Amino acid sequence: MSGRIAAWGLGLSPIILFLITCSAPAAPSARSIKELALPVLLVEFIVIGLAVVERPKADWKLNAVWVSLAGLVAIAWVTAITAPQPVAGMIRTALWMIHLAFGISISHLARREPSLPEDMPKALMVGFLGLTLLFVIFAAIVNRPDYDWITNIPAYGNIRWFGYFAAVAIALSAPGVERGRKLAFVACTLAFAIAFWTGSRGALASTLIGIAGAALFFPTLRRFAFWGRFGAGFSFGLLLSLGLDAAFPIQGAARIVSEASGIMGGSGRVELWFATLQNIALRPWFGWGEGQVGFMSGRELGVGHPHNFILQVVHAWGLAGAALLILPAAWLARLVLRPPDPRALSLNCAVIVLAAFSMIDGTLFHVHSLAIFAACVGILGAQKNGEGRRDEAAA
Repeated sequence: MSGRIAAWGLGLSPIILFLITCSAPAAPSARSIKELALPVLLVEFIVIGLAVVERPKADWKLNAVWVSLAGLVAIAWVTAITAPQPVAGMIRTALWMIHLAFGISISHLARREPSLPEDMPKALMVGFLGLTLLFVIFAAIVNRPDYDWITNIPAYGNIRWFGYFAAVAIALSAPGVERGRKLAFVACTLAFAIAFWTGSRGALASTLIGIAGAALFFPTLRRFAFWGRFGAGFSFGLLLSLGLDAAFPIQGAARIVSEASGIMGGSGRVELWFATLQNIALRPWFGWGEGQVGFMSGRELGVGHPHNFILQVVHAWGLAGAALLILPAAWLARLVLRPPDPRALSLNCAVIVLAAFSMIDGTLFHVHSLAIFAACVGILGAQKNGEGRRDEAAA
């Protein structure tokens, strides 16, 4: 029961976020709620509480990965306290601690409830479809091309954050598309349509690159039949987005066309990356603390992160923090790229796509997408631990 609460809570939380910010999405209070994704954080706290109440047994062993994480946590807090903007640093570091505890709690619940690998993708897909319906209704009601469709929308502080969720939906639907499931194909098509309609080039690029990368490790995604269906979902999604843009123009297609030189061109990313590297050079070993990019290299561009997770880590925690992250990253790569449980293949795809997306945007910075990432990793980690215990029992 706790696992289903976690799955459906996380899946439906963006709908709640939309409903509580739709009346005045530009109000300062709404902006704060959207920036922190408060309903998502509430779900994370509830799940952590459920895991604590159930008093999980200490079935994990101290190893180099946990030691590395402990060292990274220490660096994160010290740099946050000594950051140029310590309040922002401590808030962002606290969010990282919440996500870490949430992922561990999800892992505990997944070991107790074997249905969670199936419940989580379903709940997330229902949440995406529900949020899409609400957003289309909102666009139909407003229906003004001169409206600020980038930041004055419900649920998200920037319309491209909706693209993060669309990328997750595409990744989650991919295994179902491979199996020829009609509902998965419809969801994939709709998610591609949202990515085009909202102008989220990153979602389009990361899903195509991420799923192609996943196909290198998962043979079921190499089949021509899958890529034929996946390509059809992409094409139908593009056509659907043209219809949506004609009926309810939100300037998404215009943003894609105006920056057609590529994911780098016209976006300011290269300038931001160089500015971030210059700041890193000033404090290379332990960084500036989390949440400082918006006050430094990102100030002129109005962004709070460097649009690249590697630069985000080094800017925040320095080369020392990046070095401590190598072992956890290697553990995660081995976890995600190993032969998956067929029930959880969609979660593997979601983690890969979010990781790919983090190289050009903030999927591992913003609360909602990072909570999804933590949940997926937690479930996959629980499956690995379960296999280890079964192997020990068999021996």
